[in-house]
Amino acid sequence: MNKLQIGFSLFLCFLIASGACERSSPELTDRNFESYMDSTRAQVLESNYSDSLQNKLAPIYFDYYQRNPDSKKGRDAIARAFLYWGNTGNHEQVTRALQKIEIDSATWGRIYSYIPNAYYRSDPPAKAAYLDILKQLDQKVNFPVGESEILSKMSTYHLQENNRERAKELFQQIIDMNADSGDVAAAEGSLYELENLQVGMKAPEFTVHTLQGDTISLADLKGKLVLLDFWATWCGPCLPYIPHLKIIHDTFDGEEFQLVGLAFNKSDEDVLAMMEEKQMNWPQAAIHERFASDLAENYNINNIPRTYIIDEKGNIAAKDVRRDKLQEKIDELLAK
Repeated sequence: MNKLQIGFSLFLCFLIASGACERSSPELTDRNFESYMDSTRAQVLESNYSDSLQNKLAPIYFDYYQRNPDSKKGRDAIARAFLYWGNTGNHEQVTRALQKIEIDSATWGRIYSYIPNAYYRSDPPAKAAYLDILKQLDQKVNFPVGESEILSKMSTYHLQENNRERAKELFQQIIDMNADSGDVAAAEGSLYELENLQVGMKAPEFTVHTLQGDTISLADLKGKLVLLDFWATWCGPCLPYIPHLKIIHDTFDGEEFQLVGLAFNKSDEDVLAMMEEKQMNWPQAAIHERFASDLAENYNINNIPRTYIIDEKGNIAAKDVRRDKLQEKIDELLAK
């Protein structure tokens, strides 16, 4: 038994010995467990999200949820368990956990966003197992919003596997079901992207006013390879792209290449401050309407970060290239 399990066992023994399990309210039990969660969360942060530590803690949190499925901290515990299993790509534990529990809307709302990570972050990605668990969940989850979200994850899976016709069918099911407005909007956007924003198709025209005081339009950039970076200062996953973009700008900026940043920020000042802090010396425009803007609609930007690479003729050359592969892709396209 490791130290973390010993600590949790002592915590349970204290509750039993003191009679707290029998006489305390769920709120008191939750408060006692909350201190344990806080201390172990601090350990995870100090360890820089050690995989081994997260995998030791997740079963403890899941066990607490099974003992206290209706308490607030019980729901927090299962969310933390699935977060850690997702971080570490531990899809075997996620599969076993999903088969053990009854899934109501409250539980589903705490765990569903972490499920894909567990399968895609395993080494190698457990794609077949992911599709299998989605099919099992489709039979197990029996409330409309959950059913819609499972269909959404299935459609994304088939889109990533280039099964476009199956993805289209699932997107249409989501729209027809109309159980969740967010899922419907995403499905409609995905259908639009399948029909209008594939590699080789014309990129939508746009004109933006940059924070450097210039006006840039896609028409003005014809003849250049263009990288559009959709991001925001408040977007945590966007920030790791910045060092790669700096290298790309420093390496390729010139007559053949143009990098354009499109920041989904309501405030110019926030973008200007980050541009100065991170030395982002390429054109940046603040898109104040963010996801409600014409630019977001035309390029189907419903989440960020996203990137589009547009060739010298104004056609889409690539989309959503991984940040560590962007430089290689641009080098390849410029060499054509």
